[in-house]
Amino acid sequence: MNDRRLSIGLTGIVLAMLSGATLLYSGVGPFGGAAAGGLGGWHPLLAAIARALTLPIATSGISDVRDVMPFVGLGCAALVVALAAPRMDRSLWDSYGAASPGLRWLITTSVLILVAGMASAWANDSMYLSRGWLLRFAAGAGWAWLLGRYLPGRALRSAVGGMLALGAVACGLALAHRADLGVRYFSWPIGTLTITAGLAAVWSAMAGGWLLARRQTASDVKPNKAEQPDPARRLIGLCVLVAGGIAAYVLQQSGRRAAMLGCLAGVALIVAFRLWIGGAVASRGRLLRRGLVMVAGAALLGSAAWYVQRERASGQRERAIPVALRFGYLRLSGELIRAQPLLGVGPDMTVVNMTNAVAPLRADMPQVYHGTIDAAVHNEWVQAAVELGVPAGVLYLALPIGSILIALRRAAITPDVLALIAGLAAIVVTEAGSITLRGPMMPPWYWTMLGLLIAVSRPRPTSDSGSAGDQPARSSSTHSPGMSATGKAIGLAIALGCAIVVHREYLGATADSVLRHTREADAEKFEVVGRLFSEKTILARFRAAEQALASAQASSPRRTGDLAYPEINAEALRRAALLWGELYEEIPGLAGVIENYARTLLLARKPTEARFVLRRAIEEKLDPYSAGVNVLYARLPETPPEEKYRCVQRALRASALDDELAGILGAIANLPEVVQSLACDLTDSGKMVLTAPFDESLDRPTMEAVRIKAYLLHEAGFIRDAIGMQRYAASLYRRLETENSPFRRAHAAEVDAFERLARWLLESWRSNEIPGDATADQAMAPIPGALEAIRAAERYAVLGLPHDRLAHPQPELGFVFGEVMPTAFPERLRPLWRFSALMHLLAGKDQFIDYRVYFSLPPEQWTPQAMQREMAALAREAVAELTRLPVDRRPRYFAGLQALANSTTPR
Repeated sequence: MNDRRLSIGLTGIVLAMLSGATLLYSGVGPFGGAAAGGLGGWHPLLAAIARALTLPIATSGISDVRDVMPFVGLGCAALVVALAAPRMDRSLWDSYGAASPGLRWLITTSVLILVAGMASAWANDSMYLSRGWLLRFAAGAGWAWLLGRYLPGRALRSAVGGMLALGAVACGLALAHRADLGVRYFSWPIGTLTITAGLAAVWSAMAGGWLLARRQTASDVKPNKAEQPDPARRLIGLCVLVAGGIAAYVLQQSGRRAAMLGCLAGVALIVAFRLWIGGAVASRGRLLRRGLVMVAGAALLGSAAWYVQRERASGQRERAIPVALRFGYLRLSGELIRAQPLLGVGPDMTVVNMTNAVAPLRADMPQVYHGTIDAAVHNEWVQAAVELGVPAGVLYLALPIGSILIALRRAAITPDVLALIAGLAAIVVTEAGSITLRGPMMPPWYWTMLGLLIAVSRPRPTSDSGSAGDQPARSSSTHSPGMSATGKAIGLAIALGCAIVVHREYLGATADSVLRHTREADAEKFEVVGRLFSEKTILARFRAAEQALASAQASSPRRTGDLAYPEINAEALRRAALLWGELYEEIPGLAGVIENYARTLLLARKPTEARFVLRRAIEEKLDPYSAGVNVLYARLPETPPEEKYRCVQRALRASALDDELAGILGAIANLPEVVQSLACDLTDSGKMVLTAPFDESLDRPTMEAVRIKAYLLHEAGFIRDAIGMQRYAASLYRRLETENSPFRRAHAAEVDAFERLARWLLESWRSNEIPGDATADQAMAPIPGALEAIRAAERYAVLGLPHDRLAHPQPELGFVFGEVMPTAFPERLRPLWRFSALMHLLAGKDQFIDYRVYFSLPPEQWTPQAMQREMAALAREAVAELTRLPVDRRPRYFAGLQALANSTTPR
């Protein structure tokens, strides 16, 4: 095969694979949230680009297509090389012996890691979830080997230039999209802020390494006055500077500390290397420079440790909690490593073990351990030791470090080589505090840079090396590496295997649940099609179990907690019991597993087993504050009244006081043991006011007794006392936030505390007579307090949702819409948005009222006509509320409300 054609073909596959892994979308694409409903549209040019980057494949996730890009690239490259590479007579083993040190290092370490991974999977019986990681690692190592073995060295400059150009385009689109939306952080085209920052760090480090190498090279060469500067080189240097500047700006704007440290480490490595090798061998200056490098390295490590400790002790929640979270993961990782140091817990099994380990911590500290599932520990190298064992974890870290050292010793030190070294070093350091290598986007860049470094470390063939075996038996170019017949067969098999993996992943990504019924050892099993990522496999099993339970309950109009057993779908119930039972045995710490398994057991008329499962959730703190778990437990027979009260109390720590909880509370509120327990809890909650700051006793749901007492007072008709008690509960929750307490309650509880206060204030205003001598302001007295409460509820609600921070915040306009904009709109919050819109109309504050009305509607109704109809309906409610005031006491904006109530023209 012609060397130039091979170079062009492989370089094209490299850039196409990296582009797909970085920019492509599938499913509904990036047009979600408000844009999907017609609110907050994109700029037409950006929208056209986004549509062009979205493949018409109905995947469940918007970026599932990126999962398979390493296999697409490997399959295409293996097919091209197998069909076009000239034939080589040497055997595979002889080829290994004649390979370059970089290739031998890659092959040896990768094989050992794969063997350790398979042994770990078999030892832990986790192959069903671990095989995706094994396939991903094998594909990445195979891709790096193929590049290191067959990519011509002359293609390096084109590959590095294309990678930097791709980074500049991606960062440019990210900046344009952010400016168009007017938000602070990036969300397109790369993805979330973390991966955007991670890739920007890689591109910045690559550009920095390239520019530093050029500067050092130029300073080592004596200038020749007769020689004019090369305009092409100047242009290339300017393009690299621009690309690096754009990426560095995106990195700085992202504010991700691990990525920034990674970028600085990559550039510092190049500087240290140039200082280390500079000068004559025995010169005093060289020794001084080497001493300076060692001192500077120690100073940098010390500064990094000091910085991490400072951030950990910071009083700012946004800075301290992420660091505390990482230290928590490291502590739990240490426990897992000590338990299984040799073989680990199994490849990609962190999602199971860490979710179960974090569940009790998440129950008590939901604001610190946010989310519902833990697929990564925010340190790739520690996670490798957790999953593969310490020996394989050390090899996993040694693989990139060894490749860098080999390249520094054997490769020609050119700007392109140092750019790759800086970029790879940035990934290694970034992954000490990030999760990007656990996603689909960073691994292709990581393995590509490894392969390119190995390619440039490969010794160049000479004309008299015809017997080297590394050359083809017949070829049009002496520089084209050959491939034996066995190698060609293996290449075709790899291409076929990659196609099978891509097709299987397509099936798993395009179906809600693809179940396969099997029988093992006389036990039935229902399995979903395994995905390449264990987290996605578990979530697919969760969805399949939900569908089975929904089918089983479809014929039952009764609640599953009522132990009256109606006719049910027996087949669906059997399938649900098997699916939920497997999840319960494997990952009971995943939110929803225990609750739904208990529901399934109750449907199957097994209350004793259900009680055991629910009791385990509470006692082992796997899901102790779930409203569903506590409602089911309270409805079980023989549950004493005081325990039912505790169920309600626990549920209120993480939930709103809904109708089911209110029903349980109403049935037991007047029983003596409940009255006594409530009085004791209220006494304890009163002591909290005297405690400054709050202490560890807050891990108990004592202050939820205040919300219970407020509700009971309200139901008894003592509205004024209920408002005072509810205001006290809200102040306790706010104090937890202001003191940055780790025991701060979940957002749902915070929202309920303030929303209920706002509703009761409005109810009190409705029920009170307006004194005849009251002024207009006195007549509206409770409304400002209710408005403040509902705005606080909005704030807590948005903090619990995905949201964007505005690029130019205006705090005077309020936190919501003045500083942040929500990007998710769950159905459960629609009553909150509607009530907030009503309160703002009553108070005459119509700024951002359109947003609140939109968010109170389903996204499919986000049209000007639907918004105007709902706005008019709210205005009529506001007019009806204000009509009770005497005409001379009505606010000045009353006439405007009347006009809006009668309006039919869309605003």
